[in-house]
Amino acid sequence: MKELGFIHNEFQHIHPFSDGNSRTTRLITNWLLTKFKLPILILKKGAFEKYMLQTKMSKVRSDKDLRSFLLHVIFHEETVNND
Repeated sequence: MKELGFIHNEFQHIHPFSDGNSRTTRLITNWLLTKFKLPILILKKGAFEKYMLQTKMSKVRSDKDLRSFLLHVIFHEETVNND
C-alpha cells in the first residue's frame, strides 16, 4: 500500500478541523486497510507518541517516513518500553 502515508497525511491536512482529527484519519486509514485485506492499525502504548511526532507534531511532512512507521506498527505490533 504505497499511498498509505500520503492518504493519511493528506486527510490530516485537508479536513475541516484546525487542530487535526487523528481519530477520523485513523478510521479512514483502517477502512482502506480492510478494503485491501490488510491488518488494521492499532497504536499501542508508546507507539502513539511516535505517531503524533510523525503527523500533527511534525515540522516537516514525510509521507514515506509515516508509511514506513504505520506499516511497521501494522505488521510488527510495535510497542515502546516506557520504563
